[in-house]
Amino acid sequence: MYATTTKVLVIDDHPFYLEGLKVGLSAIEGLRCRVETACSAHEVLGMYRDFSQFDLLLCDLNLPQLDGIGFLNTLSERGVSTPVAILSSSNLAQDMYKSLASGAAGYLYKGATLAEFARALRMLLAGQRYLAPQLLGETGSPSANPAESAMKRLGITQRQYDVLQLLAEGMSNRQMSEMLRVKETTVKSHLQALFQALGVSNRTACLCRAGTLGLLPDSELA
Repeated sequence: MYATTTKVLVIDDHPFYLEGLKVGLSAIEGLRCRVETACSAHEVLGMYRDFSQFDLLLCDLNLPQLDGIGFLNTLSERGVSTPVAILSSSNLAQDMYKSLASGAAGYLYKGATLAEFARALRMLLAGQRYLAPQLLGETGSPSANPAESAMKRLGITQRQYDVLQLLAEGMSNRQMSEMLRVKETTVKSHLQALFQALGVSNRTACLCRAGTLGLLPDSELA
């Protein structure tokens, strides 16, 4: 499928994980993946002005000096078009959505299997967005979340909570539909279900009520 070598740059400040990921990605069957590594996003920005030599950048969310979000913002300011996916051990949906809002092409959960990493890379290299299924509630057990008990108590589904997260980011229905890859009518349906569950009639009241009930961290309402 991939006639030429795919070049990937991975940035992570944990050398053992970095080396393991390099070996794993290089061994993906049929991908012909050449992996370069770095321990600091700050140093990478000093080393490269042009990232066009890479087909994909993978960057850890939590890095010293300059974190993954800061790295994404800097690349955006430079006009870099190479796709960047965030790597993270965080299983909080808000971290994924903040990464996407900053321009990430995808979000990979560090606890994923090599097979899942291979699927993610193939999607990203094909120009598709990849979102960790663990955070979307699509496969496996639901991820741990500070709002989980409130969601269960109110009967709010994971997808409805995803919409609430995007609402807190200030996104329109159209932006939500593009982010979640669903129709706008589906987004509206989820919003109406949220309004009913929270006993409100509009978006502003929904966010206020969600914050009061512990569904959203205070930082998302600032």
